[in-house]
Amino acid sequence: MFKNFTLIVIFIFSVLFSSLVISGPYQDSLSKCIVEKTTKEEKNLLMKWMFVIISEHPSIPENYKISNKDKVLSDIDMANLVMNIFHRHCTTEAKRAYKYEGENSVAESFRLLGEVAMRNLMNNDDVNIAVGRFTNYIDEEDFMSIFE
Repeated sequence: MFKNFTLIVIFIFSVLFSSLVISGPYQDSLSKCIVEKTTKEEKNLLMKWMFVIISEHPSIPENYKISNKDKVLSDIDMANLVMNIFHRHCTTEAKRAYKYEGENSVAESFRLLGEVAMRNLMNNDDVNIAVGRFTNYIDEEDFMSIFE
């Protein structure tokens, strides 16, 4: 189906973090299918996988490293998720998107799933508390003086 499988897989996940691209009706249909057919547990696996790949960045200190075993398990979960989406839930939509709108439409369709997973992450009360925790160390008066 795809000319270069490895490049397509890399591209699929790189679009999770890139800017919005205008989509066509087949890509929209595939995106909708992916989001609707992906379970909460699968969205959680995606969030965990994203955490694992972020940990690969060299600016993350050593004490935040994830074991190779956990990386492999996360990669296996992600592979199973992708196969589940394309082979069980959204096969027709994927074929149509690829046929009528090209390889990029298939990859771009994952963007919405990534956005939904991140929205779920950010809607968690514990995460919201953690996001705001740094404000305990900001001098509010000094900060607000910027806007006067």
